[in-house]
Amino acid sequence: MQTTSDQKMPWGKFKGIEIWRLPSGYLKWVAENFDHKDICEAADEEWQWREKYNKHVNEVLEKK
Repeated sequence: MQTTSDQKMPWGKFKGIEIWRLPSGYLKWVAENFDHKDICEAADEEWQWREKYNKHVNEVLEKK
């Protein structure tokens, strides 16, 4: 499995965008609704980190 920092969305509206850059609401939705285990785990891991540190975002983040 790739780490959250380099895993990219393989399809959909955010295809090709790194998981860590996705809006928080979309991360939560992916984690709860997708069947792709690696993507779900990466999205949930990122969402949990944002929840813990109150770092939620509503738009795609810029690259580091």
